[in-house]
Amino acid sequence: MIGANEDLDNIPKQFISVNELLGLFSKLEKITIEQSAQWLLNNIHILNRSKKLVLKNTYTLIEYEYNDNDFYNCPIEAVSLIANGEDCDPFNDYVGFSRYMILMSLKELGLDIDDTLIDNSHAYIAQNCYEYDDNFYKKQCAYLNSMINKKPEQELPIQQEKSINHLYLLNPNNQNYVPAYALLLRIHHDLNTVGRFEGTKQQRIEMCIEEYGHLYSYQNTPTNVLHLSNLIKVRTAAKEEASTAMNKILSQEQK
Repeated sequence: MIGANEDLDNIPKQFISVNELLGLFSKLEKITIEQSAQWLLNNIHILNRSKKLVLKNTYTLIEYEYNDNDFYNCPIEAVSLIANGEDCDPFNDYVGFSRYMILMSLKELGLDIDDTLIDNSHAYIAQNCYEYDDNFYKKQCAYLNSMINKKPEQELPIQQEKSINHLYLLNPNNQNYVPAYALLLRIHHDLNTVGRFEGTKQQRIEMCIEEYGHLYSYQNTPTNVLHLSNLIKVRTAAKEEASTAMNKILSQEQK
């Protein structure tokens, strides 16, 4: 099983249209759609931080730059036209941005976005990605770190785990265990501390998932490999960070 149904179901959850974005902003800020568009243009870095997308249908989502149909406006151009008083184009339901990134960026600025909207969204994974893409993938890594650092709702039941913040997330015997975080750290360790396997970063990650991904309910799909590849650094700094983290964890387990 490669999780085809799950991948297809997640596609619309990666996308927010221009019309939905402006409608949400207008409702929360109690201003007009036109004013919402004007505000976003004045804060265009929020739009540029996201990926510009076209939802061709419920199972096809592509970046605007790679779209082969010229009847779609660029999402930022669509916002600009609305800001200048143009009527909403019906195609604005099919052009937009990466949903998770936009919602998180606006929430960080203080917009009262319901957490369920963010929880029900999925990070968009581009087919072509680059380590220097500071406006997108590194920001996603920052969001992952912020999720890990959230205060747990319940007191840790094991005294030993309190000496290392959030180690309980990696403990399968704890009710708050998060398999995805445990897998991410294990692959990080194998690539950066141990230096396992040969090949590109994605090839090495694929080998890791193939070997033990099933232990974390993580399937070896191209989407999962790409997602983990975007979250894991393989530079000297990353090796030092991984070594420090793993040494702390291993030394704690030996006590």
